[in-house]
This record gives sequence, structure tokens and C-alpha cells, in this order.
Amino acid sequence: MVQREFFCPKCRSSLQKSDAMMMLSEIHQSGDSYMANVTVEHVTCPACGAAISVNDIVAGKFDGRSGPIGNLLGLAVLAGIIFFVFQACSS
Repeated sequence: MVQREFFCPKCRSSLQKSDAMMMLSEIHQSGDSYMANVTVEHVTCPACGAAISVNDIVAGKFDGRSGPIGNLLGLAVLAGIIFFVFQACSS
């Protein structure tokens, strides 16, 4: 799934994709072919001034993915919530 949030590769600041970048990212991820008339090759990070490739942003190289540890922590929190809800309902 395409994410709107991505991170600067230099300073790790959280940034947001524009609507046009989101649409291109979704097409790119689906594997469909597309032609984009992009007038800029790089965007500048507002926090550190680093140049970030638009092609890399569209490809999702800087998207914030939680990874397996983040997924496990999310599942553990969800399991804890379910446990406490059942405990409260059974009392």
C-alpha cells in the first residue's frame, strides 16, 4: 500500500507526498505503465535542504514502513487491548 508519508534520506524528517505524487506512486506500485511529464527531478527537504529525487519518492524508497518488529509490537498492543476488553466484559 502506498503511503503519503515519506522520510528525508538525510535527516529523516517526516514529509508528505503531494496528490500527484500519490497517484504516480499508486500506478508505479501496481506495475502498470505510465508516462509522467515531471518538470522537476528533485525536491528540497524543508528541514535540511537535501535534494531528494522525485523518481525515488514515487518509487517508495523513502516511505515509512514499520517492518517486522513494528508489526509485532502492533499485534502485541492489539492482543493486550482485546485481553483487557474480555476481562472487563467477563467481570
